[in-house]
Amino acid sequence: MVTGSYNYIQDGVALTLNRMVGFLQSRGVEVLVFAPVGKVPAFAHQGEVVPVPSVPAPGRGEYRAALGLPRRPRERLLAFAPDILHIATPDLLGHAALALGRKKGWPIVASYHTRYETYLKYYGLDVLTPLLAGIIRSFYGACAEIFVPSASMVEVLRADGVEGQIRLWPRGVDTDRFSPALRSPAWRAQRGVGPEEVVVAFVGRLVKEKRVESVARVLARLRGAGVDHRPLFVGDGPECAWLEREVPGAIFEGFLSGDSLATAYASADVFFFPATPKPSAM
Repeated sequence: MVTGSYNYIQDGVALTLNRMVGFLQSRGVEVLVFAPVGKVPAFAHQGEVVPVPSVPAPGRGEYRAALGLPRRPRERLLAFAPDILHIATPDLLGHAALALGRKKGWPIVASYHTRYETYLKYYGLDVLTPLLAGIIRSFYGACAEIFVPSASMVEVLRADGVEGQIRLWPRGVDTDRFSPALRSPAWRAQRGVGPEEVVVAFVGRLVKEKRVESVARVLARLRGAGVDHRPLFVGDGPECAWLEREVPGAIFEGFLSGDSLATAYASADVFFFPATPKPSAM
């Protein structure tokens, strides 16, 4: 497993891959993970991790940018001689692993987690979007199979010109934990929310590419129209301070997980998460 995010931050990619590694190991499959690491792991990860050199990602300090596959981790990968090489991130590390895997004739698969090319516009780098899109298209086109979370993402990749075997790898939701039964009037009251007040929740990293500016703009329109509501933000990130200024009266819970996250979901009334429009609709 080769990935740019595994145990130094609790994001969706890291948690998904950890569940996968844990499942594989429970079935007797030997797994070795190559990934950047932080000074202190963000959570107890699954499997053995081989650290690769990395630096804080420019403009996104909570993330790390892998710098490739230098000699020691490369030798470790060669000695491991995998039956399958799974690459989760098309970064410098992913490209280095792809090149090595193709040279050695290993079967290579990839999982698709993020539309990185769509992030550039949020950081004033729109001009590089076609270049990055071409690099990503070439990367995934070189893999034997590509695993994506939804049928709509299959359509997106096909429209972007990605060739090859694209297969669905849908995620599941633990409906015992994430259940309306966990709705808590006490949780709401502790945060000053009235019984009839409508709580509008955004759950995710507070970063530009999650379109938090759109969230703030819609909430401002609700305030302007006199619609009674209470914004709730669950998550953290570099845009938190900006949101605190732009969305007065909002509840900021920070990062939550487990039962605390499930209670926050259940105790809200509306889940609001803006999508990125298709290019034809922009």
